Amino acid sequence: MEYAHRPLSIRWAIPDNRVDDMMRPDLWARHSSRQVYLVTAKLTEAAGDGPTAVLYVQIPDKDCHHGRAGTVFPLWRDKDATDANADEATVNWLSEKHGQRVSGEEVWHYCAGLLGTEAYPERWADPMGDTLKPHIPFPDPHEDFKALVAIGLRLVEIAKGINLDKSGVQCTVAVDPSKLPDFTDSCYHSDDNALRFGGGEFTGVTSDIWKHQVSGYRTLPRWIKTRSSTPGGRKSSPLDDIQPTTWDFTSDLIEVCNKIASLNHAADRACPVLTRMTAPE
Repeated sequence: MEYAHRPLSIRWAIPDNRVDDMMRPDLWARHSSRQVYLVTAKLTEAAGDGPTAVLYVQIPDKDCHHGRAGTVFPLWRDKDATDANADEATVNWLSEKHGQRVSGEEVWHYCAGLLGTEAYPERWADPMGDTLKPHIPFPDPHEDFKALVAIGLRLVEIAKGINLDKSGVQCTVAVDPSKLPDFTDSCYHSDDNALRFGGGEFTGVTSDIWKHQVSGYRTLPRWIKTRSSTPGGRKSSPLDDIQPTTWDFTSDLIEVCNKIASLNHAADRACPVLTRMTAPE
């Protein structure tokens, strides 16, 4: 079964507590094809650069936000996806504030749209600095609330790999498929926006794609590194030695780039909304 391992990185696990550690049965009991998970860093930890929240449709690993333990907020409290995970008092207050019914599902997607792109830390990092955490302010105009709900829905699409924006990344020379490649930061060439490793070449990798991160976790470099000849990381059992031995990830790499491009475009949409929310009256 697929699970969310790290930002934009999906792996497979055997869903059996005789094999896995920290299975978190409460999450599994609520998991379904309609479930979505919003994952932040620990609520005591300052938000870093990049999205403050990451969305997944797979069961999340405890370190899936940025390589360290985080906090998980499912969209639904139940497996049948009938009970949205939103505070009822907040839902009622927003409905009264905007003069029309607001659903718990909309409130959850609003939070996703607010926190799920780099627009949030970019807007509030100064002057809050190290005190910036996943706070949830609400805008006065209903239109701004709906705009961030729409962005939250878009982030769910991106998590599902639906209607992704094209990044322009192409594989112009195939990576040697017979073995895992060596990979370091020097494989990226900013002068012509190209990645070259394992005898292969990917063009169209802009600096915005290459530098994308989640609280210091560099999304694309780490994604490739964990699929290279020296993946690194801690080992907790002999099962960790069971790894791919050949390169078969070209189409997956391009999809990751498309997801990053889609997240960057979503941030462009969120920026003016967040700017209006913090503009002096």
